[in-house]
Amino acid sequence: MTLAIKILSKRKTHTVWLRIIILLIILLMIYLWMITHKRPAVIMVNPENNANIVSEHISISTNILRLPNGGINNSTITNQTVYLVVPQKVRKPCSY
Repeated sequence: MTLAIKILSKRKTHTVWLRIIILLIILLMIYLWMITHKRPAVIMVNPENNANIVSEHISISTNILRLPNGGINNSTITNQTVYLVVPQKVRKPCSY
């Protein structure tokens, strides 16, 4: 009976280590992708891409923003410079 418990315990330990290794590989891939691409990009947004049943009054935010040349100058963020891109490739000015 104790042998079966030891085997199950080892399997749980291996599963945990496997999950940690997979997470580290994913983080490394994101890091490498971020440092090799020179164009600014939004990596993650809230609400998530293709989210359903989202209020039209919800705030859209970015969780991870890749800016290879530094930060954002807030004075350059206007209705003419920031667009929300919708699937039909139509540019709609953002409203504040």
